[in-house]
Amino acid sequence: MSEWLVFLGLFDAVGAGGLSAWAAGPAAMLLGVTGALALACFVKVCGVVFFGTARTEAAQRAHECGPLMRGPMLVLAAVCIAIGLAPVLFWPAVAHAVAAWQPGWAMTASPAPLAALGACQVALAFGATLGAILLWRRVRRNGVARAVTWDGGYATPTPRMQYTAGSFAEIITGWFDWILRPQRHSERPQGIFPAHASHREHTPETVLEYVVEPAGEAVMTVAATVRRLQHGRLQFYILYLVIGMAGLAALVMAGGGR
Repeated sequence: MSEWLVFLGLFDAVGAGGLSAWAAGPAAMLLGVTGALALACFVKVCGVVFFGTARTEAAQRAHECGPLMRGPMLVLAAVCIAIGLAPVLFWPAVAHAVAAWQPGWAMTASPAPLAALGACQVALAFGATLGAILLWRRVRRNGVARAVTWDGGYATPTPRMQYTAGSFAEIITGWFDWILRPQRHSERPQGIFPAHASHREHTPETVLEYVVEPAGEAVMTVAATVRRLQHGRLQFYILYLVIGMAGLAALVMAGGGR
């Protein structure tokens, strides 16, 4: 619902024309790409959690957390579901928050498509709930048999044979390799009966490694350099004060004494 409201505002800005339309149009497209990438991330997470067997002994012993940890998450999830199913009921709170920033919007009525979108969400939730109930009844009737998600035709599959998180993200990584800059290391098989072959791919944190960390290192370098000026010698502190006053006097004289 929040993304839908953002889209609605961007589309209104595009329809209004003017300078804001030139920024709202690309922003709407980038928001759509962001939603698609978020969906791909969820697919990747599901692949890591539910596909294949555990890769480490610690993952093999993993279990669900206790009710004290699940309780707050369930409450937040229930609130999110309520907002999605009945957004009209929460619109006054949103309008009140917006009115604190823009008083002219205090009496803004609820957007008409909001009720229709809520009804569609209710219909989808009802269909999903009905499907879950039917599946649960079928499982209870036929029983449950645990097995690996897939075995690829091998009699004794191992974790090294199954897909990884990188496998699901490889297509998207290829599309945006000019931004993500993935690092690939391959050793192709040689000869008729190759004894060894490997392929490793790592996608670095582009923003962290190429923007945040260099900026942080520059700030720390400047801070370490400036810190040398604080050494506890009184005569140097007096010198700093004289230099500062001289600089201030020069600035005043350059401005004509005003």
